[in-house]
Amino acid sequence: MIIIDFIRDNGFMVMYAITLALSVARFPRYFDTPMRYLPILFAYTLLTETIGMIIRDSDDFSIVIQVMYYNNNWLIFNIYLLIYFGFFFYIYHRYITTVDIRGLKIAGLGFFFAVCIFNAWQYDFTTVSQVWSFWAGSLVTGILAVLYLRQEWRYGDRKRLKNNLLIWLSLGFLIFNLGYMVIKYLKFLVVHDGMEYYGWIHPLHIGLIYLEYACFIAGLVLMHKMRQPGCPGNGIHLNGNGNGNGNGKWNGNGNGNETRNGNGKGNSNGNGNRNGNGNRNRIKKPPNPAG
Repeated sequence: MIIIDFIRDNGFMVMYAITLALSVARFPRYFDTPMRYLPILFAYTLLTETIGMIIRDSDDFSIVIQVMYYNNNWLIFNIYLLIYFGFFFYIYHRYITTVDIRGLKIAGLGFFFAVCIFNAWQYDFTTVSQVWSFWAGSLVTGILAVLYLRQEWRYGDRKRLKNNLLIWLSLGFLIFNLGYMVIKYLKFLVVHDGMEYYGWIHPLHIGLIYLEYACFIAGLVLMHKMRQPGCPGNGIHLNGNGNGNGNGKWNGNGNGNETRNGNGKGNSNGNGNRNGNGNRNRIKKPPNPAG
């Protein structure tokens, strides 16, 4: 009965555990990409929620010295906030390649850290929910999520969008954060200003968690092997020395020059020439002159 009651009241913890297990099972499909830290994030999420509930429900376990804050678990969630947004910022930093967002990333990161410092200065980081920091992180990372979805919709293979794990992660991220921005602010007012706690806040919060992790689970189940950064959709963009366009044509410069059209034909100049049939004709170098 205890286990059944726990699952009924904390079913979202089961969602966390399922997501973590799937992320480990699917690890071979993204272990060599920037997404390889995903299982760590899910494990950290599960650990944070578990410790948070123990602190909330037990007077014998506390991370705050003051007696009046024995059941206060905001410190671990405020730290989690930084890790959570940091992960998604890093992922979008690596995977958004079709537009130049260096200025946006620098400005967004500066804005986020400035708000975090201001929020911690105004309200104790160890005992008070960092609402403004959450809002700033949701705004900056949410913009990057929208830019990534736009990139994949515009340049990617739309028939395979459902097999892109980061698409599902982005959808879940946006769904939860857009809703939780309001909930987090209302909870802050309840604790800090004594506002009445509305009965619909908790069910809505739990519902958003279910929607977010349903997206995560769907992405892990449906995913194909995760692409490396710089190859959205049909591989129309190359990061670094390559240039891409929306017609599936690309050219790149490395040790040689290569052009390829939509029919898969290519030629390269370096140590040899390759034609569209896969045959390679090598150009013999003249012998070095004697003496």
